[in-house]
Amino acid sequence: MNWQRRFDLGHRCYLALHNGEPVGFGWVCPAGWLIGNEQPVGSLARDVAFSYDGITCEPWRGNRIASARLAYIFHEMQRQGFERSCLLIADENRASQRSTALVGYRRTESVVRIHRWMMILRTIEGGPPAEVLL
Repeated sequence: MNWQRRFDLGHRCYLALHNGEPVGFGWVCPAGWLIGNEQPVGSLARDVAFSYDGITCEPWRGNRIASARLAYIFHEMQRQGFERSCLLIADENRASQRSTALVGYRRTESVVRIHRWMMILRTIEGGPPAEVLL
């Protein structure tokens, strides 16, 4: 999905800047849709903002830019009436897991498989029941 299509669907891009230069960015889908590579793959609850495709430029990694960006995005979404925020992070992406934990996100489920029209979730031991239904 190209950036213009994302904007057309109501998505927002948040840039992290240092001295006016971009050092990272992240997208938010506030329209209740979980995004696949080419098109929405299912709906989330209307009070959930979905953060995705967050990137910190290589020279700036390790400076907690991703955590700061996520904190800003979360507060901005709360200001706009969203009560929750979610992300999908690959199990092997330890850096993103650390960044989200610093902001207060907690892992509640593990994605087993994503199909075009269905996402199968496995609840993490002791976590709440699955809330994302496609």
